[in-house]
Amino acid sequence: MARIDHIMTDERKVDYVLKLFHTMYPYSQRKEGTENDLQNYSRITARPVDRITVPALIIHGTVDADVDFGDGLYAAGAIKGAEHFWVEKGTHLCFWVSPEAEEA
Repeated sequence: MARIDHIMTDERKVDYVLKLFHTMYPYSQRKEGTENDLQNYSRITARPVDRITVPALIIHGTVDADVDFGDGLYAAGAIKGAEHFWVEKGTHLCFWVSPEAEEA
């Protein structure tokens, strides 16, 4: 409830979440592409991010339920010179709606 209260008392965060939700509906228009993505993503066994040579900033929530935090740790460690910003207790939308969003 505290996370919801935090978002609902910030006009910019409410605006962002509503706009995000409006990009996802109606789901019927996205279903085929989403299922295709899920099928193809399951085939990926390696992420050759160690070949990235441009500056990189990895931002990841520590409690993201959609993308494992280990993926952020892996990217931050494998990309030479990468910087990282971990959003403590941040979820998948942490960069936009967490209490640390302004700092990020």
